Amino acid sequence: MTRPLTIAEQLFLLSHKNETGKNQGRMTAYAFAGAAIADLVLQERLVPDAEKAKRLNIANDSGTGNLFLDAVLAEIGRKGSGKTAEDYIHHLASKRKVQSALGEGLTEQGSVEKEEKSFLFFKWSIFPEANPEAEVRLIERLSAVMFDGITPSAEDCVIIALADKTGVLSKNFNKQKLKANKARIKDLIKGEIALSKPAIKVIDTISAVAAATAAAAASSAATSG
Repeated sequence: MTRPLTIAEQLFLLSHKNETGKNQGRMTAYAFAGAAIADLVLQERLVPDAEKAKRLNIANDSGTGNLFLDAVLAEIGRKGSGKTAEDYIHHLASKRKVQSALGEGLTEQGSVEKEEKSFLFFKWSIFPEANPEAEVRLIERLSAVMFDGITPSAEDCVIIALADKTGVLSKNFNKQKLKANKARIKDLIKGEIALSKPAIKVIDTISAVAAATAAAAASSAATSG
């Protein structure tokens, strides 16, 4: 029996081409970092500071049972509790070993397979699809949320927000349907449908920070180029 996928893992599946494992999104490292923070907040392992709501404190640093989230939680511990989501996202996005744990966890789960690549002194891994079942279910669920009015979960809103900001939505869903449901998707991204409780509102902030960070980094890269 396969385990439920985290927000970060679901975003990873949408962000990579099935046959080649090539990344098809923009600045996804920032989005994965934001998704990980969202996962940990929903699990109440990270909680808003009582006096400074924009800062997150570690409430539980025990193992999550997920390779990527454990790597993220350990890295946050090294960075130090009480930083802002933006601080953590910047930090995590730059950690290649932490980022690679995301694909490796999905390899263990069976959705992708790991292939080692090298050129001269450079080595890297790609993660082509091994079993499409999880991604098929994910696309069906998000389609029902975006196009058929099905009530979303907080996780759905975060995935849609980050997939939109990284350009991944248009890679996985019909562009005409996305255009026709633009207002609905905007409400989902803003968290106005499912993110009503104060604790869940933190997720909306994290999505915005991750998206803004990715956009700023992409703009900087374009300017420097």
